[in-house]
Parts: sequence; structure tokens; C-alpha cells
Amino acid sequence: MRAVEREAAVALATPELSEPVKLVMVPGVRALAWFEAGRLNRAAEAAQAAEAEARRLGFDRHFFAVDYLRTLAGLALERRDLDAAERLTEQALSITERGRPAFEFLALLDRAQVWATRGQVNEALDTIEAARQILAGTNSVLLRRADETEALLRLSLGDLRVPAELAAGLPPASRGRPSRHRGRTAAIGAAG
Repeated sequence: MRAVEREAAVALATPELSEPVKLVMVPGVRALAWFEAGRLNRAAEAAQAAEAEARRLGFDRHFFAVDYLRTLAGLALERRDLDAAERLTEQALSITERGRPAFEFLALLDRAQVWATRGQVNEALDTIEAARQILAGTNSVLLRRADETEALLRLSLGDLRVPAELAAGLPPASRGRPSRHRGRTAAIGAAG
């Protein structure tokens, strides 16, 4: 969180930075970082402000909107507003499908979480696999998120074997860091 705040401060202090970057992209990045840190109220405020500025500036379908859209989708999922979560996730996906593989990967994992919460387990598992294919052969650390998401979903279904196999490939958890799955564990657990 501190690193994000530090980078945001540096970016905002840069005079050449465009208004859309300052008012949409940077607040969106902050919102997503706060959301993943479990600071839901701050995340909501920043994401809503970024969304308002994106609409005002005509950037609501631009790549700069992805982080605030993912944040708003996650917040909707936390509230169990599955229709809003799915709509916002699909909007983020429609933006990321245009040549942003890492962001498309993350948005697909968001979609899998929404579908798992809806009880569409097979679709969620298929979506996790589709996400993996986007980054196949890259050795990206992001692939661990797909393993974590699948493991949680399979655990909620009572499958102990596959989560154990997936966990064997993950690095040890560090202490003192909040889980990026805060609240999402319950959402995935609702699929079971």
C-alpha cells in the first residue's frame, strides 16, 4: 500500500501528467490497492470519484478505467450485488481484451469469482483455465492468483486433492500481509 501511495504522489507531482491520468488512472490504481488491502470505504470513495471523472472526460471506456471498474465490481461482489459485479467485470473485460493480457487475466479471475458466487462452478473453473491460457508460457507471478482462486473454489466444493496440488506450487505465505482474497473467500465459498 505504501508503495502505491508513494508512486501515486510522484505521478501526481509530475506537471506533464495529463488530466485523465491524474483524475482517472491514479485514483483507480489507489482504489484497487485499498480494496485489496481491505480498506473498502476508501476504495469505494476513490473508485466512485475516478468513475465520475472518467465519465466527465469521456474516459469511461478507456484503459484508464480498468482499475476503478475492477474495484467497483469487487465492492459489488462484497455486497452480493451480483448483477452489478458481473456488469462491471464485463465492462473491464471489454476494455482489457484489446491487447492488455495481464489485465484481461485479472478481469477473468474477477469473472470467475462472480460466477462461482452465482453457483456457476463449471463456468468459473473454465474461466480460470481461460485466464491461465492468456499468460501461458510467461512464467508470470500472476498465474499464482489463478491457482489460489481455483484452490479456494475447489475447497468450497469439498475437493482436498486439487487444492493441495495447487498449493504445493505456491510460495510460502508471508506474515503480516492482508490477503487479497479478503471477503472473496466467502464469495467463492457460497458456490459450495
